[in-house]
Formats: sequence, C-alpha cells, structure tokens
Amino acid sequence: AFLGASYFRFLGAGQKYGLSARGLAINVEGGETEEFPHFREFWVEMPKPNDDRAVIFALLDSPSVAGAYRFDIYPSKETTIDVTATLYPRQTLNNVGLAPLTSMYFGGEDDRKPTDDFRMELHDSDGLLIHSGAGEWIWRPIRNPAKKAISSFSDNNPRGFGLMQRDRVFEHYQDLEAHYHQRPGYWVEPIGQWGEGWVELVEIPTGDETHDNIVAYWQPNRPYEPGQEVAISYRLRAAAAIGAMHPGGKAVNTFQTPPRASGSNAPS
Repeated sequence: AFLGASYFRFLGAGQKYGLSARGLAINVEGGETEEFPHFREFWVEMPKPNDDRAVIFALLDSPSVAGAYRFDIYPSKETTIDVTATLYPRQTLNNVGLAPLTSMYFGGEDDRKPTDDFRMELHDSDGLLIHSGAGEWIWRPIRNPAKKAISSFSDNNPRGFGLMQRDRVFEHYQDLEAHYHQRPGYWVEPIGQWGEGWVELVEIPTGDETHDNIVAYWQPNRPYEPGQEVAISYRLRAAAAIGAMHPGGKAVNTFQTPPRASGSNAPS
C-alpha cells in the first residue's frame, strides 16, 4: 500500500499493518523544517504467468530532490522488497535519511505510562536492531520519552538495521482489534557499499497510540550535492520473528525498584 507522501507498507503471511517504510526522509533532524517528498506517479509492470514478483516503478518529487524508484516485491511468509533508487538532488542535502522507517511506541513492559487502559503494551515496534559493518549486533529498546530524544549509531557499510516487533505474545497486548502481536518488523539490508554514516533513531513523546512517534534511518556522512547522481539499493523484509536473525541472547524481564540502603526501609 502506497499512501501519503512517500510512505508505503507491506505484509507477509498472517501479518497485520503496523509500521511504515518511506522512500526518503529529508531534515527529520538538524534544525530545518522537515520536508516530505511525494511519489507523484506510479507504473506497474504487467506480470508474466510464471513470475514470482510484482514490479512497481515510482517517481519521487520534492523541492530538494527528484528520484526514480523501482520496487521488486516478492510475496512470501516474510515478504521482501528490493528497492533500487536513483536520486537527483536539486539543492545540497545535508540531512537526508535513507531507507527510513516510521513506527509507534506508546508503552511497554519497561516503559509503562499511567493509564486506565486494560492493555499492558501498546506499540507497533519495541526496539531498534542493528547489524554493524564490523559484525556487531545491537539491540536498542525504544520508548515513549518525556521529551524528544535522538540517538545515533555510527557505522561504516552497515549490514542491516530495522524497527522490530520482538514480543509476539497475545496476552501481553490483549487487543482483538489492533493485533499488535501480529505486526511485522521491517528489516533493511543495504546492497552495495553505503560508506560511513550512522543509524539515527528519533523518539518523540506521544499521549496515545494513534500517532507515529518513532523514526529510524541511515544518515550518510557526506551531503549530496546538486547535479550529483546518487544510486542506492537495499532489501526490505517484513520480519515475523527475530530470534534466528542474530546469535546473541536477549533480556526476558526487566525490573525497577527504588534504591534502598541495606537494612533500611528508607530510600537511599
């Protein structure tokens, strides 16, 4: 589904719509007003009888950049999309986000807000997963902060990153309408060398579950200049579970308590 600016969503088998991908993000942070490029036109390639994919072409347009996009969509248990894009900057792009993802996190096991809602958790994603160019796996739980927070993870030629829905237990959500336990994570795998830059995570406070307040994307070190032709490729996957993606362990419970001196009931 392509709906609004450069936002799009896709599903694997048995999944429900949750977070969104975007064609391009411009000035999400950096002191300038955010710019939202639009997909102005689409072309759908007529599939042959034995094709295993759908192919969609799109024209991206905004005051700062134009872009030609190709989406090769492979429906599956975990649907994948191969994204190929060529960008043509109209002005210097100092703050450009590649393969941007947008999600929602209102509350969860380790970040509960006072509420009269019977549901214990409300989120489309519960963490940022990164596979660095050096092979390190990083899991960063996301949250609904009291004020906007920005986290950056420097890297060189990243192997992958994504906003993931790790918790798949229905009883933790108890929502028969939103089906949060069936919402996918989106995993980005760069194709080719993306060079130096960082994965940026933006967390914005929200008072309910209707607003997307989480953004993640790759920010290249060097700005894109007018007249420069920028080619990027990556694979997007609608991940159902992440346990098999990395060799590391995971936290299964988090506990918080006021600090107390030994033998005393008064907080230290």
